[in-house]
Amino acid sequence: MATRIPSAVLTLLLVITALTITACGGEDDETTTTEANATDGAEGGASYDVTVEEFVAALEPEKAKMMEDFAEDNPQDCKAVEVDESLTLLSVRALDTPPDTPLPEFLLDHCKALP
Repeated sequence: MATRIPSAVLTLLLVITALTITACGGEDDETTTTEANATDGAEGGASYDVTVEEFVAALEPEKAKMMEDFAEDNPQDCKAVEVDESLTLLSVRALDTPPDTPLPEFLLDHCKALP
């Protein structure tokens, strides 16, 4: 009989894994750039104006807010985004993304990959 892992436990495991991976990182690369249109329409201090590392460490309601705000600020690129369906996928993909990647760049890539 298979046991289902509660989503809170799975989220905690993802966060711990991400933090462990981050702790093993190499040199910091200060030359990261973002695409100009990733923040079109965004005002300073947007909820998603963080790194992938900070996104991974955030609680699920905070992640949902970041994704919703980004989709609202980028309606042309993110019109097909379903926030609830995207959160789990984004959390898993974030583990394979350099932690210092700006979240707007990461979210824009996700939006553009959707049909």
